[in-house]
Formats: sequence, structure tokens, C-alpha cells
Amino acid sequence: MSSFEKQLDPKQFVRVHRSYIIKVDQLSKIEPMEKDSYKAILLNGEKVSISKSGYARLKQTIGL
Repeated sequence: MSSFEKQLDPKQFVRVHRSYIIKVDQLSKIEPMEKDSYKAILLNGEKVSISKSGYARLKQTIGL
């Protein structure tokens, strides 16, 4: 997964979990879940888990 991640534009794609890379423009919203955990809701309705480090990367990329 990390070799695939290196091939993608970091301004457009963010690894939010060790199993998930999302395209930033497909992000609809971020929902808080349990303590310090979040889910990314994509435009197509898919829900993707976000790790703590993935949340930090996502916030940095989208400017939160």
C-alpha cells in the first residue's frame, strides 16, 4: 500500500488508514465516532475508518 501511496499526488490523495487512501475531492464529511476516532463519509455514501495519524494527515491536507 505504501508503494502505491508514493505514486499518488499528495495534494489529491490522503492515506487515512493503513487500509484506505481517499481522494480529497470525494470527501463529503468527517463524522466523529468513539473517543478520538472518525469516519470519512464519501460522496458515494461509503464510510471509511480514519486512524489518528490519518486524521492528522487529512486535516493538514484539507486545511483544518
